[in-house]
Amino acid sequence: MLYTPIQLGFTIQDAKNLITENANYFGIEKLYEKPLFRLSGGEKKRVALACVLQLNPKLLILDEPTSNIDGKTRKKIIEFLKEYNGTMILSTHEIDFVKKISNKVVLLSPEKQILKVGGIELLEDNKYLEAAEII
Repeated sequence: MLYTPIQLGFTIQDAKNLITENANYFGIEKLYEKPLFRLSGGEKKRVALACVLQLNPKLLILDEPTSNIDGKTRKKIIEFLKEYNGTMILSTHEIDFVKKISNKVVLLSPEKQILKVGGIELLEDNKYLEAAEII
């Protein structure tokens, strides 16, 4: 977790402080000593998000960010993403998750063609949700 901040010019102490803050937020401080190959899918997702978010990027591209994680971590991720001050593009089938953090929706067909672009109200239109094979 120190690699990226150090490559970007952070001092070792500043990098450790940054990592500790994000590790505490995502509840992964106990994972420091665990070998990567021993992490569960949910643990890997939490570590990956903490690593990416520690640098406060202007753009986030997330693929199923809440899959394979427990409810407590899911809530933390949603809270963090609601406060995120940048552009976020995410791919998910979780309608309730999208409703909580998004303001624009793009529905894709199974063939990856754009079906409809709109606001969050688009998630109430069963015709398009069925065409996107979400319901």
